[in-house]
Order: sequence, then C-alpha cells, then structure tokens
Amino acid sequence: MTTVVYSAGARADLQRVADFLATLIIDAVDVLPAHPLIGHPVPGSPLRQLAIARGRTGYLALYEYDTAADVVYVLAIRHQREAGFAE
Repeated sequence: MTTVVYSAGARADLQRVADFLATLIIDAVDVLPAHPLIGHPVPGSPLRQLAIARGRTGYLALYEYDTAADVVYVLAIRHQREAGFAE
C-alpha cells in the first residue's frame, strides 16, 4: 500500500485549520452566557443544541443550562453530519 507523507507545511496547514474551526466554535458558544436558552431543546431531555453554521453544514454544541446555578455546561461538539451525541 502507498505511504502518504505530510510535509511540515501541510502539517502546519492542518493545525491552522483546526485552530480556525476551534475559534469558530468557541466564538459561537460565547453567545450562551447572554442567551443560555438560545439552543433548540432536545426532546425528552433537559439538554439543548446550539447550531453553529459553517457553509452548507456546520456543528452542533450539546449543552445543559442549570438555571439554579446559572451555569451552561457544554457536553459535546459534533459536526452536523456525524451520528448523534455520545457521552
């Protein structure tokens, strides 16, 4: 089988892309302190999903808002094309 070798520049590109996506997601989640109920409720669950747009698809942040403590717990982040959330 053929071996694939990434150059140092290509590895740096992958890291840059990962950093960009992480920043995109973090920036979107940063809306939750001001609007903790903005995400769609997960039926039959206390959890909510925040949609994070990215082109034609995007990401989902699964979170729980503890109203008594006024704390948002981000539980998982997935691409919208991935299978459901697993804890």
